[in-house]
Amino acid sequence: MGNVLNLFTSTQATTSASEAERPPADLRLWTKYHVAQWLQENNFEAYTRKFLENDIDGEAVLLLNEKNMTQMSVSEMDIILLQNALADAKNLA
Repeated sequence: MGNVLNLFTSTQATTSASEAERPPADLRLWTKYHVAQWLQENNFEAYTRKFLENDIDGEAVLLLNEKNMTQMSVSEMDIILLQNALADAKNLA
């Protein structure tokens, strides 16, 4: 959690820690900070800054495709892993 909070500060974010700790069950309602937290919790921390810089919130993350992720420098293997993890997250919601 500390890494996400440090990233918030470095990107001049204005969100509280409590907001970042409890993302809504509905992924479409996630802020870009919820997405950043989820990335870190699922071992995709290498992409956290890029997702924040591109304002990838819950609605946007659900619409990401291989082309979008490639443009954000996500590796081919991580694209597959991210897509699978997102499918799991959608099923849990």
